Amino acid sequence: MKIFKIDVINHKVAILNSILFILLIIPKLGWAATVNGMIKNGELTWSNGINLAFANTYTLSDWQTVSNLPPTLEWVGGTFDGAPTITTFTGPTSGVAANVTVIGAEYNLGSASGISSTNDLGAHSICAIDSGSSGVGIVSIANDPSSFCVSKDKIVYASSIMPFYFVRPIFKLDSAALIDALRSASAIEGTYTGTVSYFLKYFYRTSSGALTYYLIPQTFSVSIYYEPDFLTDVSFVSNTLSIIPTYDTANRSAAGTATFQGIATGYLSQGLLLQFSSRNYNLINVANGNYKIPYSIFCAECQDQQIVIDGVLQLANNETVILPGSDPGNLPFTLRVDYNITDPTTIISGDYTDSFTVIFIENL
Repeated sequence: MKIFKIDVINHKVAILNSILFILLIIPKLGWAATVNGMIKNGELTWSNGINLAFANTYTLSDWQTVSNLPPTLEWVGGTFDGAPTITTFTGPTSGVAANVTVIGAEYNLGSASGISSTNDLGAHSICAIDSGSSGVGIVSIANDPSSFCVSKDKIVYASSIMPFYFVRPIFKLDSAALIDALRSASAIEGTYTGTVSYFLKYFYRTSSGALTYYLIPQTFSVSIYYEPDFLTDVSFVSNTLSIIPTYDTANRSAAGTATFQGIATGYLSQGLLLQFSSRNYNLINVANGNYKIPYSIFCAECQDQQIVIDGVLQLANNETVILPGSDPGNLPFTLRVDYNITDPTTIISGDYTDSFTVIFIENL
């Protein structure tokens, strides 16, 4: 929302503005491996997501607990067969395409104290992204594009124990592409969720010395709260307005007109709401406030073009809408101020001034 106070002082207008943002918080969901985010002002932010060092790559700030894994002396972390991908988001608007791919995993050893050494547990593709487990108790591995791979290191324990206690996915999401998909679907405000299930796969030595693997069923969800339209700024080509009168000596009358040329930026697919104060719109003589000139305000791009006529507000509920154009990111508009003096006996010579306030809000 932007609030403008327009002052007509000695036939000049000054513009002051302020902006108010409302932050909505989306709660984290229980034990599920769910990452929660918000798209607001055209940007995606996470409430429990972590940006990794690679482009458009993330993990969660929280971990998913695993239990009852077979005890082992040594093991090596792996990813999964195929490329688990979320292809569709469900929400208030259907048909929102998605492309969120799980490309890897992080294993947290918890309290287990092991030694990292070169992986010799079978011939498998080594992950292109592999942080190893150097002293931090976390094995982080991924392939982009997504495909099955294993860590270059194995973890060795002094005694047979459960290999790790927590896991979390590494996923890839292009936020710009997601926002474009939501806009292409004309998605309305609300929460959009996508889910994919897969099996996390790691290798370990059994108590008999055999090499085998274990599958951990995983379900990963992305939940996004989407606010489609937003107002970034409202600006004017010139923030000074001077209304110069034109005189008709034959009819003893005078008239004046001047135009504010403005542009609203952001994403305004439904247009822009303008709110005006319910009051009289008169230019008032600076030296003697008893003398007034009613004026009119017109908006060519508005649903209701005649906003004020001869000092009287014409709008139902004191508001109108600037209709959306071909470019929802830039919405130009004009506010024309006119006055017409037909009876010169009602005024005196001098400077006249007034101010009015316009509130600009996304038309949701």
